[in-house]
Amino acid sequence: MTEQGAIGDHPIGDITISTIGIVVKDLAQTIEKWAYYFQFNQGNIKINKTLNAITQTLTVAGGNMVFFEPNGSGDRKDILDTEGEKPLLTKFNQASRHESIKLYNIMYRFVKKIIVTKSLYIRVTSLFSNLPNAILLINIKRMAFA
Repeated sequence: MTEQGAIGDHPIGDITISTIGIVVKDLAQTIEKWAYYFQFNQGNIKINKTLNAITQTLTVAGGNMVFFEPNGSGDRKDILDTEGEKPLLTKFNQASRHESIKLYNIMYRFVKKIIVTKSLYIRVTSLFSNLPNAILLINIKRMAFA
């Protein structure tokens, strides 16, 4: 199968799943059950005006799960009413290019791999020279992959 090209590298890169977003009817109840059964850490509840939804994240080793409860009318409410609770978003990191594909009302978002360069590190350290280097490297990674 490798010789025929059926098995091989993914054309968009060595991707990893970073986030899965799921639309739910009852955010509080869903978060409580998932956190209890799987021992995931709960993030803060947020209101996302762009998505017209209340969101909360569960931190999972290797990625995150974001749950959306519609906060009135909109795309998330329409999908929930017609298709029920389901994944709405899968975000992949380390892609070779930025790309978003919508298929069956699920958004697949590929985020381009960003390489942190020494010049970026020097610029950041000159701005925050009183902070330890380890903290600066973590902050650079968070900036680069946010």
